[in-house]
Amino acid sequence: MTDSNQLLDQFIKQYLSVPLHQHLQLSLEAFEHGRVTVKFPMREELIGNPYTQILHGGTLAAALDAVSGLCAALSVFNKQPELTLEVMTALIRDISTTNLQINYLRPGSGQYFDIEAKTIRSGRRLTVVESRCHDNQNRLIASCSAQFITG
Repeated sequence: MTDSNQLLDQFIKQYLSVPLHQHLQLSLEAFEHGRVTVKFPMREELIGNPYTQILHGGTLAAALDAVSGLCAALSVFNKQPELTLEVMTALIRDISTTNLQINYLRPGSGQYFDIEAKTIRSGRRLTVVESRCHDNQNRLIASCSAQFITG
């Protein structure tokens, strides 16, 4: 494994260790240049309506923001793969969401959810990411467009 790959693995582990990300039980399924796929399970404490057993919209928003943020952060890394973990962490620390537009398309039910995020544009200061969340039957339950300050 190259130093760049080791740094990337360290960063991803660090990102997924954020308390909210741990609470959501986010797990990285796949990543490649400009795209990530993350999975999280449905659990009782994520339910918004106990009568219908539907995922809370705020939970879904938090997951979409987290996965989109990971995609934006990896875009920064892809532009500068020679960075040290300390410099990378400092750059990532300053990434913040400036806009999060979510389209809730159907109720979130099922055993787990997959979120795929894709970088649309990564500029000097802003990164735009689009993401989609599917349930375990591959039904699209939400789409999201997010913008991050990354520079």
